[in-house]
Amino acid sequence: MDPKGFTLIELVMVIAIIAIIATMTIKGQGQIEMARVAAVTEQIKSLRQGALAWKENSGKQDYSGVDITTLKNRGLIREDDLKNKWGGDNSLVAAGTGNRQLVVTSDGIPDVNYCNNVEDRVKTYFGKDINSTACAAGTSGQKATVTFADI
Repeated sequence: MDPKGFTLIELVMVIAIIAIIATMTIKGQGQIEMARVAAVTEQIKSLRQGALAWKENSGKQDYSGVDITTLKNRGLIREDDLKNKWGGDNSLVAAGTGNRQLVVTSDGIPDVNYCNNVEDRVKTYFGKDINSTACAAGTSGQKATVTFADI
């Protein structure tokens, strides 16, 4: 080191180290968000499976009366399924003619791109079992909505 300051090589080395650390941090953050997208997709699967089990156990031909609290209280979904990995609320309701459709919503997704990723993963997993998916503004960020086909 020069008594008057840092050499050019020393400054370049410090900048290179900072750049490497920043790259690792940004890449890690992207992986965390994709893990959250995958977790929300799993929660949507879990909510649907819980609703199907509820319908079967109650002897109903439709989803009338189903809600997320009932599914949790009957042990058909986990406590973790009530909120998505960003802290937003998950919900489900009966819809369609004769309440034969199930609508699952995950609110509070922080970015439209993450919401679109959830939508794409759901479409890939469920395929023909869904009528529609949508991303829209929710109460606390973006909201992914999945409407499952008539039963």
